[in-house]
Amino acid sequence: MSLSFSSTRNGSFLLLVVLLVIPSPAAGMWPPQIGWFCPGLVEPLLCVGNRADYWIESTCLAENTTSMQVLADFYFLTGNTYKTGALFDLGWLDDCDYCNWAGVTCNGLGEVTGLDVGGMDPPLVNKIPTELAFLQNSLKTLILSANEFEGKVPTELGLLYNLERMELHYNDLKGSMPEEVCLIGGFNGGGSKVYVSADCGRPDREFKCQMWTCCDACYLDSMRGMDPVEAAMLAQGGISP
Repeated sequence: MSLSFSSTRNGSFLLLVVLLVIPSPAAGMWPPQIGWFCPGLVEPLLCVGNRADYWIESTCLAENTTSMQVLADFYFLTGNTYKTGALFDLGWLDDCDYCNWAGVTCNGLGEVTGLDVGGMDPPLVNKIPTELAFLQNSLKTLILSANEFEGKVPTELGLLYNLERMELHYNDLKGSMPEEVCLIGGFNGGGSKVYVSADCGRPDREFKCQMWTCCDACYLDSMRGMDPVEAAMLAQGGISP
């Protein structure tokens, strides 16, 4: 525990900060976990970096699995807190049975086979978490469309060798679809090519993905609000990338 005092010359201002820091069980992990203050009033300020670990260890340690760790990481890394966010509103973290969380599907072994969190309100934000790659043995469907994900598509998603469908359109992604993702499935000799959608339907778009060679559907901003079936048909119709 550490105490920190700050005061002015006339003593009119005194600030006392008390932090209870519990070392993380993983050697070398930093920042260290915040203790019992984490879910309380100061959680948005203090709980950064290890909120998922704290939640698991304080609530669901006995049920902890790789899938739970990935989903808890995903929850906090995409703009959700203990009190706000689309996934909070859907009841994620209300119990330890993550297979019953909205948008999550599992197989009989409790491994996550599907994650459908498209069109969240409020939208999910920040970069697409690389931690999703740890679901490589089971994940088949990944729907992240119609949110506010930014930055580049992580190359780690190319490790999802069982993936059959990935929807990334209607986001704020930049760069190009990683070759590692394009090679999932048929192009690496492993089976059918994964279905991929992205915002690649306009030549000046900041995100590029070669139609048919890698992406199966290239969306335009103007398609937002359209009937999903109609938009999908247009997106798959060979709009110039």
